[in-house]
Amino acid sequence: MYGYSLGYNVASLGSKLSIPILFEVEEGTTTVGQIPEISETYTILQDEGEFTVDETGLIEFIVAPDYEIKNEYYLKVRTDKHTYSVSVNVTDVASEFELLYETTLLTATAF
Repeated sequence: MYGYSLGYNVASLGSKLSIPILFEVEEGTTTVGQIPEISETYTILQDEGEFTVDETGLIEFIVAPDYEIKNEYYLKVRTDKHTYSVSVNVTDVASEFELLYETTLLTATAF
């Protein structure tokens, strides 16, 4: 049997742990996701003023993201017990123009 030990008592680390979370959201939407911990407080520690977090731990964009402008975001959220390192990947959603362009190409090459 193989194993390893970090040599830390996880319970004693408490809020020193930074727990990674990854969310994927479609561009144009504001809801990111929920911090998976019930806490009395949720505080954004690091971001570029792009997010809010409410009293339930729900993270939202202040302004809906645009994939073509920026598609990766990072922030830290502190709760009563932990700090979460949150990564948000924004996925591309085809615009009406892109769909029209692709349809036009398919129609033009069909002949």
